[in-house]
Amino acid sequence: DYGEICGDCFSEYDECAGLIKNWKGYVLPNILSLPDLPVEKTERAVFTLIYMSRIHPKKNLEVVFRAISKLSMNVLLKVAGAGDSAYVDSLKALARSLNIEDKIEWTGWMDRTQKFTALMQADLFILVSRNENFANVVVESLHMGTPVLISREGA
Repeated sequence: DYGEICGDCFSEYDECAGLIKNWKGYVLPNILSLPDLPVEKTERAVFTLIYMSRIHPKKNLEVVFRAISKLSMNVLLKVAGAGDSAYVDSLKALARSLNIEDKIEWTGWMDRTQKFTALMQADLFILVSRNENFANVVVESLHMGTPVLISREGA
C-alpha cells in the first residue's frame, strides 16, 4: 500500500483509491532529461522568484501573492505556465487588489531552452501546491542551481 509507505505524500493515490473500487495503483517510472548546461548565475537588481507549472487553483498561487504583498523588500515573481483564462484573470485581479501587479511578470509557457534559462536566472523557485505528485520542475530547478520553496503537500 503506497499510502503506508509515505503517508501524506501519496494523496493522489488515496484520491484514486477512493474513486475506483479495489484499485491497487501502480508505479510509473519517471524519465527526467536534464540539460548539460553550465550554471552561470548573475546578479539581479531585484530578488527574482519563479513559479513554473500549470496555473490551477491546487497550485495555491494566492498564498504566494499574499506573501509578496507583505514583503518590505522588492521582488519580482515570474509566473511561467498557462491555465484556464477565468482563473488567470482572477489571479490578476487579486494581484491588483493586493497592489502587487508590478511585481508579477506573466511569461506564459516556455520551451525547454527558455525553461532552463529562466530557472537558472531566478533566485528562488516556488511551488506551494495543496496536492502534488513528484514535481520534475523541483529537480530541474535544483539542477540549474536555484533553491526551491515547496509545500509539505508535494511528494
